[in-house]
Amino acid sequence: MELRTFINSYRKKHDLTMEEFAKLASLSKGYISMLERGYNPQTGKKIIPSISALNNIAKATETDLDYLLKVLDDIEVSLDSPAQSLIITNQQEEQLIFGYRNLSPKNQEELLAYLDMKLSLQEKQDL
Repeated sequence: MELRTFINSYRKKHDLTMEEFAKLASLSKGYISMLERGYNPQTGKKIIPSISALNNIAKATETDLDYLLKVLDDIEVSLDSPAQSLIITNQQEEQLIFGYRNLSPKNQEELLAYLDMKLSLQEKQDL
């Protein structure tokens, strides 16, 4: 079974919206939507969930990670790096981090330059 089918079937069986399931899994609604599609609609790239995301999905579906990995067909999984294990305090931070990771390297550089500019402006205003 594919992850997208697993999530969608669970949601339908338990009459859950994407938003409700996302809250159970401590993931964003947008991320659940992309998992159910199997790709990021903005980039067209395949979604490869992290071990942490799969663990959250397992908990939300009242199973464990081992069971989830056994029922999924040849799933690609990204291993968490220290940067991926940051504590995210709200959905906006999650959206920013997830969005950044799905940008091309050039667009990541542009976003970081924009962020630096905004931080500099804020520092000047705070003086």
